[in-house]
Amino acid sequence: MRYLHTMVRVSDIERSLDFYCTKLGLREVRRHENQQGRFTLVFIVAPETPDAPIELTYNWDAEAYTGGRNFGHLAYAVDRIVATSTAELDGLVQMGAPRERIDVVPTGVDTEAFAPRGHAHPRGIRSRVLVLGDLVRGYGAEAAVVAPQSIAKIAPPLVLMGAFMLVLALMVYFRGRKQKTKIPAPKNPAELKSALIFGALYAVVKIAIAAAKDYWGPSGIYAVAILSGLHDMDAITLSTAGYVEQGTVNASTGWRVIMVAGLSNLVAKAIIAAALGTRRLFLLVAGLFAAAFAVGVALIVLWPA
Repeated sequence: MRYLHTMVRVSDIERSLDFYCTKLGLREVRRHENQQGRFTLVFIVAPETPDAPIELTYNWDAEAYTGGRNFGHLAYAVDRIVATSTAELDGLVQMGAPRERIDVVPTGVDTEAFAPRGHAHPRGIRSRVLVLGDLVRGYGAEAAVVAPQSIAKIAPPLVLMGAFMLVLALMVYFRGRKQKTKIPAPKNPAELKSALIFGALYAVVKIAIAAAKDYWGPSGIYAVAILSGLHDMDAITLSTAGYVEQGTVNASTGWRVIMVAGLSNLVAKAIIAAALGTRRLFLLVAGLFAAAFAVGVALIVLWPA
């Protein structure tokens, strides 16, 4: 962030220039007159500090400046502007902010994890650790809760994938562990709204898996896994593990469905990084996720049925 100027409104531009320039020794560096807006802007600086101008704003229509109204603003230049919604984005553009310098980051996302365009930001490293750590949790840990009798059959490939993801997460962590990071406070997962949303998603996924298996066989289940994985790993993992435990889905298909959902989730998170982060952040995330994606595909194809 860089200081630009301080704006002060004046009721008599000539008397003001006489005071600031003739008596105080400042000098005028540029002037702008706006016929449509009916105002004049005059920028003045002290010879010793040419980078700290004062902007004198003279409105042609007389106005009494009371209650501090004569003070206008402090202006700073920034690398980017953050909007938390499309409505806020539209408002900023209408105010004159350049659209290409505005990043739209939804409310609840740690905006400091995303750097100004073209600049590296240390917090991007920690954001990748969080993403990778979330995926490690999704590979197999939840399946053990709902499928205790079948976990030995579905766990080995999922554990291998989770271990590989953990290695990637640790690599990123040790690379940036000396950087100070303020992790945003997590939302309460026990809130009624969150529970209802997850319950609805879980029910939809269970019904979709059962219907897909009946109508299209295993290929239909994989399609459900891809779609579910784009949004959430929990519902598809719990649903599939439950069906494996019941014997509705065999173990070989079950772990592959969970793996496919995980790979779909990788793609979704890479898209989010590309949309909300910098090019540098996306390239780093894409490299990590590409390695994980390749290992996941290899396990699906090469692991014995």
